[in-house]
Amino acid sequence: SLAHVAPLRNFCMLEDLSTRPQLVQRFSTLVRKLWNSRAFKSHVSPHELIQEISLRSGKKFSLSEQADPVEFLSWFLNNLHLSLGGSKTKPGSSIIQRIFQGHLRVESQSITARADAHDRLRFEDAEIKTQESPFMVLSLDLPPAPLFQDNSKKNIIPQVPLTTLLQKYSGVQAQERLNTRLRYRLLHPLPPFLIMHVKRFASNKFLQSQRNPTIVTFNPRSLDLSPYIEPNPSVHPLNEPVVYDLVANITHEGVKVRDDSVEGEAERKVWRAHVKESGGAEGGKAEQWWEMQDLFVEKVNADLLSTKEAYVMVWERRKATKGKGKGAVT
Repeated sequence: SLAHVAPLRNFCMLEDLSTRPQLVQRFSTLVRKLWNSRAFKSHVSPHELIQEISLRSGKKFSLSEQADPVEFLSWFLNNLHLSLGGSKTKPGSSIIQRIFQGHLRVESQSITARADAHDRLRFEDAEIKTQESPFMVLSLDLPPAPLFQDNSKKNIIPQVPLTTLLQKYSGVQAQERLNTRLRYRLLHPLPPFLIMHVKRFASNKFLQSQRNPTIVTFNPRSLDLSPYIEPNPSVHPLNEPVVYDLVANITHEGVKVRDDSVEGEAERKVWRAHVKESGGAEGGKAEQWWEMQDLFVEKVNADLLSTKEAYVMVWERRKATKGKGKGAVT
């Protein structure tokens, strides 16, 4: 998926990275092989990069064991950032942050209560604290999955629009964590590429990972994020859209497998990546999506992308078109 992020791909192919740490060199080599139009073989092995990742992560990520895509992506982007000379405190100090890093405003308010003279519980309005926080991955919270079944005794698979999940960043909808009320609001400018993480897994009271199968519905084109961004006329004109298009998508599928160590069947996690073939409109052909899972690659209809359990989405900000009126976008 990262190899289809154009600015990062171009950086890896055009810059001399021979003096950089091995992680950067091996990732750059892999990107060059993937985009080599004269390659003799139709497939590319990431073995050298995986070896370096395993060594650098203390074998947390290895070829023999499947890892969570978000945990790996966060680790990988952070280590690429540091390997390229990025700072831990200065924003925008590497190309990784310039491509993926955004900022949001976080409002926090303590929830306090005390009994009045008639022994009635009254909640008090505490001071609201505000801070600006950077992010590389935007997390989205799914609503609780229903526990009921339909008339045919089958589990109901709920659906929720992506725009509903994004209300978390409207600055109005509050979330409560322990004794604190939180509100979030995105800030201008948003990054050229926005990574979203749909939080599907949570630990239950038995400390087991529990999956939420809710389907997130979305249109892979023309996602307008302006309703969730704090207006700032000095950076972006008022009442004008901030449009993103999907370029990559990672989905989860729970596959039932027989396991003699537990009663019934166990569930194995299967991850699939969807990437968009670039050069659609300019090349005169319709955009094409491809689904990849290990060595299996096949075409997939764009309309079917939101029928899977989306887990990680990479969106590209659409550039404004000059000469088509104020705020026009392509």
